[in-house]
Amino acid sequence: MSRIFYKRIIVFVLSLSICIAIFAFFNFQNNTHSSYQISLTSPSEISVNKTSDMKLLLSTNNIGNKGYENVSMKVSSPNETLSLWLNEENLSDKNANDNNTLDILKVGFLGEENFSLSNFINLSLALDVLATESGEYSITFELVNLNNNSILTSKTINFYVINL
Repeated sequence: MSRIFYKRIIVFVLSLSICIAIFAFFNFQNNTHSSYQISLTSPSEISVNKTSDMKLLLSTNNIGNKGYENVSMKVSSPNETLSLWLNEENLSDKNANDNNTLDILKVGFLGEENFSLSNFINLSLALDVLATESGEYSITFELVNLNNNSILTSKTINFYVINL
């Protein structure tokens, strides 16, 4: 075989090695976490002592290479006359799990106390909300990285409870 052939093989192998090195460099440089967003829908007004629907959507805002290993969805409200729980449509076997009657605001978090979050998520949950007094109410949802207590995303919803 000719020297030109061997030179071409060497150039090809070196070029391939450089491409792999560049790919590895940028891949490690782009080792970022995804970012997330919370969307909430609820009626702007609900009636006293009447259960109303609320929808929560947790979705990926910007996809990174990885998610988070130890997060929690903290839920809070300054209003003590307010209750929030999972709607029955979230439960695959309604008889097997009675956690839908657990007041999320009293527990302080939604779902598991800590869980892993993948780099891509599109989760929709139906919630029920009930207030025993009229007035202005708010609920805050915070997705928290429990490793350093940083808030990954948060959303507050405000609404009025009226007497009908």
